[in-house]
Amino acid sequence: MATLTASAIAAEDLAEYCRLDAQCKELDRQSRTLAKRRDQIRAHCRAVLDALGKAHLVRYGYRLSVIEGRASIAWKQAFIEECGPEKAAALVDAAVPSLVLQILPPGEELTA
Repeated sequence: MATLTASAIAAEDLAEYCRLDAQCKELDRQSRTLAKRRDQIRAHCRAVLDALGKAHLVRYGYRLSVIEGRASIAWKQAFIEECGPEKAAALVDAAVPSLVLQILPPGEELTA
């Protein structure tokens, strides 16, 4: 295995990384906006089905069904109820932070 040096990091790769990071952030913002509207429509449709007392309905060719989803547990709350808040706080305090790579374009300040 070859020994890596700082010269193995190309300026073009760093510039591309920063461009892609900015694009990802913008697309994430757009995605959250779309997801919020999608969730509003879903909640409205569910409210209508619930008000009608129906588990399914066909409207304009779309089939709306209330189906069984996957079970989920609110683990944090369940752990606190089972073991107590002191144990939960001790686990949080004992957690070791991970190390992540931060890449900033020239002129931007360190955020950590």
